Amino acid sequence: MPEEAVAPVARAFQTWAENTQFEFQRVGGNPGDTVDITVGFYSGDHGDRFPFVGRTVAHAFAPEDGRFHYDADDRWGVREPGAMDWETVALHEIGHLLGLGHSNVEEAIMFASIPVGAAKGLNADDVQGIRALYNPLFLPFTCSIPIIFLSSSMASTSFFLLLLPLLLLLQTLPSSSNAHSTATSFLDHFTEAPKIGDRHPAIAGVKTYLRRYGYLSVDDIDDDHYFDVLLESALKTYQSNFKLDPTGRLDPPTAAMMRTPRCGVPDVLNGTNWMAAPAKVTHHHHSRFRTTARYNFFPGNPTWPEGKRNLTYGFLPGTPEMARKPVARAFKKWGAHSRGRFAFVATEDDHAESADIKIGFFSGYHGDTGSFDGPGGSLAHSSPPKSGLLHFDSEETWAVGSVQKAFDVETVALHEIGHILGLMHSSVPSAIMYPAVGDGVTKQLSRDDVHGFRALYKV
Repeated sequence: MPEEAVAPVARAFQTWAENTQFEFQRVGGNPGDTVDITVGFYSGDHGDRFPFVGRTVAHAFAPEDGRFHYDADDRWGVREPGAMDWETVALHEIGHLLGLGHSNVEEAIMFASIPVGAAKGLNADDVQGIRALYNPLFLPFTCSIPIIFLSSSMASTSFFLLLLPLLLLLQTLPSSSNAHSTATSFLDHFTEAPKIGDRHPAIAGVKTYLRRYGYLSVDDIDDDHYFDVLLESALKTYQSNFKLDPTGRLDPPTAAMMRTPRCGVPDVLNGTNWMAAPAKVTHHHHSRFRTTARYNFFPGNPTWPEGKRNLTYGFLPGTPEMARKPVARAFKKWGAHSRGRFAFVATEDDHAESADIKIGFFSGYHGDTGSFDGPGGSLAHSSPPKSGLLHFDSEETWAVGSVQKAFDVETVALHEIGHILGLMHSSVPSAIMYPAVGDGVTKQLSRDDVHGFRALYKV
């Protein structure tokens, strides 16, 4: 097997591991080893009754056969024009190894064809498929079958994988099984969309929600139950921020957006709507292309001191063990995009209180300015430099990876670390700094997030 293919294939297995119940680890393939999956490069007729004849770039077999073969006559590379991408094809074929067939969703990794030079990642359709296959009830927990990579010490073009017994990999914390969030249950009391001039007891809940995220102030609320001009204006601002039709009414799309769990940091601070800040045009070095960015900073552009490059972080008592690695990965990803500006260093638990960044799980009122509101509302919150607080709502269902009815620890941590570094909310839905995230969703840093960080710290 070509040496340059090993790392992309390993990344593909790791991507599936992060989004499913499987674990992958590479080991050596010595004579006599029992293996479950073999990966190799072959040409033409290679003994599996499916010869390569020029149009098929790879094939794999369903469980429990475990064979995965690339066509050695194709041109291969890593995101290289004119070549097939090793990692993209591996992601597809591993899906077959795990039991998935082809999808008719073009964006899915399990779509049957891919153009030369194209690169793709896992899509929600892929993750939902594997969840349905191995966990049909979409329960918020699952067991994993660890899969171990084996590198061949023989003069062979393959490397191998070994299947081990069941091991608990994914853990979650219990939460409410209510169909709707307890934090937005006020929305259940409307039989039709309220509008200006209406009076309804549940309007108080709408005003409380909008006040929590900065769209209304305490002074704006004279009558909790009355739909007034100020509430209409606040709803229009909210709708504009989330790219909804600014009707000023609590219409179904607006109610659906309010039901979406989100970060507890307000979108509007001291009367300024930071999500509506002017777009920034980003020029790319050595390129004629420009992109429009929507990143935003806290008022006054607070940052960590220029001379402080090592930021320590610690886990406060009560932090679930399953949350530590995802949070650590989130710090590592921000560090990798900081161009050397920051290194994040974990501290021992007994020094967590003295760390620059303190991570904990809390419920309800817990001593800071942002109380948690129960399952499905505010998932977490954090503070701008140099406070360094990162709090998760312990009443939510937390998971590692994409799990229905649970929230990915790493995705939420990536967002909150952005606040800790000085970034405010973005109106770009694909950005990690977008304030809302649904259950079962995993996200990564986007170009908008990275450009925002580099603009703030001038790196």
